[in-house]
Amino acid sequence: MSGDVWFTILPDGEAGVAAARLLRPWATETIAHHSGRPWLLGSWPDAGVTVGAAGARRVAVIGRCPVTAEELSARAGRLRDIGDVERIAHGLTGSFHLIASVDGSVRARGSASGARRLFHARMAQVTVAADRSDRRAAAMGATPDERVLAAHLLASPLPYPLDDHCVWQGVRAVPSFDCLLIDADARARTQRWWTPPQPQRAWREGVPAVRAALSAAVHACTAGGGAR
Repeated sequence: MSGDVWFTILPDGEAGVAAARLLRPWATETIAHHSGRPWLLGSWPDAGVTVGAAGARRVAVIGRCPVTAEELSARAGRLRDIGDVERIAHGLTGSFHLIASVDGSVRARGSASGARRLFHARMAQVTVAADRSDRRAAAMGATPDERVLAAHLLASPLPYPLDDHCVWQGVRAVPSFDCLLIDADARARTQRWWTPPQPQRAWREGVPAVRAALSAAVHACTAGGGAR
């Protein structure tokens, strides 16, 4: 594998297969939907992607997360439908993209912090998502958006609400608090997956929970030795 790490998310249909053909020249790895059609395409290290499967359901974690394939498969087995992904993912620690394929539908999101982003664009008559906007742009032959580039000369990263604007024409960023949904007919839309929770306890009572969450996140980054 080259040092160029990236991934693309493809819908489960013939249009997704056509888009995969355009991306294969850059890709070294492929993971399939239950149907056998390409689902995840790209280049990543051996430990970079963990996939769980249960029947026609697939769940993938890409990034820093200590979950095993067996544990993820058990969670996938509890999926009722594509809208159930966050429930079965509850308790996963680290920094990662979370992607699911359920009965022909795809759901994908990054992290609420914005450290893990997603970008999407139309390609071969279908919406295709990726973790890198430059990969989407290269495959499409997209040109830079000069207005957004000019804004980056003034402030980079851009302040809210301009931070969700992509520098490539035709490529759109998925807001950090949203997930991307692509149905079996290749229609795509975004949906809010995270909102700041209402306070339920005094700050002194919340300190142990915050400490435990931070410790778990650090462990997810260092479990394999060193920092990732």
